[in-house]
Amino acid sequence: MQWFFIALIAPVVHSIANFVDKILLSKYFRNFNLFVFIIYSAVTSIIMLPIFLFLGGIEVLQISSNNIFLLVAAGVCEAVAIYFYLFALYREDASVVVPFFQLIPVVSFILSRLILKETLSAQQIIGSIVIILGAALLSVEIEEGKKIKFRHFVILSMIIMAFLMAISGVLFKLVALGNNFWLSNFWETLGFALVGCSIFIFRRKDRKSFFSSIKIHKYKITLAVLLSEFFTLGGNVSLNYAFLLAPIALVRVVEGYQPIFVLVFGIIITKMFPRILQEKMGWRNLIPKILAIVIVFIGSYFVLR
Repeated sequence: MQWFFIALIAPVVHSIANFVDKILLSKYFRNFNLFVFIIYSAVTSIIMLPIFLFLGGIEVLQISSNNIFLLVAAGVCEAVAIYFYLFALYREDASVVVPFFQLIPVVSFILSRLILKETLSAQQIIGSIVIILGAALLSVEIEEGKKIKFRHFVILSMIIMAFLMAISGVLFKLVALGNNFWLSNFWETLGFALVGCSIFIFRRKDRKSFFSSIKIHKYKITLAVLLSEFFTLGGNVSLNYAFLLAPIALVRVVEGYQPIFVLVFGIIITKMFPRILQEKMGWRNLIPKILAIVIVFIGSYFVLR
């Protein structure tokens, strides 16, 4: 069960980052390209690189060139995946976007079965399916006087995100199992940073927007963005470590708890700080969310038995 508690760190800190991102996107960065956020993520990644080196040792080339390529590719996949996540989050509530992360275990199961030869029991598969159904329920919007509406742009963006995140996790475990964990994180994080640095160097418009965001919003907002990215990166490291202790699909399934934290944080923020953020809290919104969370708990019970 150690892997479960390590993996559980991710949905807690990621849900905090979800709301920080949502607030920043809706209140302060609405007029900025989403690529600016990727640049901020790259800054955070660059800050973390010396820490990973310190923890893993300075012999970064002790990992073979082929494995370095795979780890860098994992980081690139994760950076692109985050862009699609931000695209969806920019247009919808965090409590609606986040449940689609439950698509990741499905794709992870397929890829890890093919590449890593990992298997799950029938009970674990059933539990995972139940969790996915809980997440799918939150993709439905019920509006007064209107028909049920599926958010097609959210679905498409998050499906692409799920595939890229699953690929990233499988590539990381493929290499990290036989190599230094912290140095594996170093090369993966470097891959992520390269995407942000490439945007900064080759996209003049986004580079100017990055500096403009700092100038306009000053240091408090800039620090808030970096804090969100540190939360995200910290959650990713906990997932990477859990990957080494349990099948990737099961670790990803633990992220099914994220909607629970998102709902709780959403209610708290809406009630206590309505000027900062207001999630949809009508009964037409809350009842499906609560029902979906119950379904997630049921699925998690089968997975962890």
